[in-house]
Amino acid sequence: MAGLEERIVALLDPMLDAWPRLARSTSWPPWPSSCRLSVIGELVGVPPEEREQFRELVRITNRASEVGATTADLEAADRAIEYQDAYSPTS
Repeated sequence: MAGLEERIVALLDPMLDAWPRLARSTSWPPWPSSCRLSVIGELVGVPPEEREQFRELVRITNRASEVGATTADLEAADRAIEYQDAYSPTS
């Protein structure tokens, strides 16, 4: 965990710098989600070049917990979890 604060600040600084511009935009991205997933990705060891894929895997997994999730959603979540598990330090 040593040095984690510096890495998290380095991840979040560009997002925080962009906040005023994004807040004025009518089509700005889900900023809190991006921050949260960037930090989680850093913690579990997702390489920076795979962060977008990781975001998509989390989105697929979350969709399975929504009311009205289909069997296809559940099956997709199971596959996404297998990919996410590969990032775990204990894998």
